[in-house]
Amino acid sequence: TSDGWFVGRLEEIVKSVPLTYEEAKVQVTVDLKKKLARELMTKKATELQEKLAAAMKEGKSFEEIAKEEGHTVSTLPDLKGGQSFQGRQFPAPPAFEAAQYTTPDEVAPVKFTPSDETPDRALIVFVEKREITKDDEYNTGLESAFKGQSNITRYVAFQNWLYDQYNANDVKLFRSE
Repeated sequence: TSDGWFVGRLEEIVKSVPLTYEEAKVQVTVDLKKKLARELMTKKATELQEKLAAAMKEGKSFEEIAKEEGHTVSTLPDLKGGQSFQGRQFPAPPAFEAAQYTTPDEVAPVKFTPSDETPDRALIVFVEKREITKDDEYNTGLESAFKGQSNITRYVAFQNWLYDQYNANDVKLFRSE
């Protein structure tokens, strides 16, 4: 893998055993409760997002409406997209994903994490403003990527030139048997 080698050793093989009725009943009950809780959370989060968006169009503030509904508001620092560090790419934070296509002074669509299919949390983001900032780290990464691609292109061009020279001069490669 990209992280190195992983070596495993199989010590025992255990055949699967069907669950007893009681074990299956408990598991199904837990799964059903989780599913119903997710559905309820999804419904309430969507309703809250719609209520926030509608009230803001009437001129109320995001914080004011959220507090009226019994929710706390957290102000997030400047959000950035996915970051790279030491050659590894890290995904953008959920708040960035929620807000990336939202117009300033609007409430973003609800972002469910870890996914829309199995949400554990709902994130409602109000985009106050957007500003373009200079990020030297991004520029450094961009320059490194450009140099890497440039070197690859130069290497491929050299290989093509060498191939053309072999063909133009009718070079025959001898193989030892």
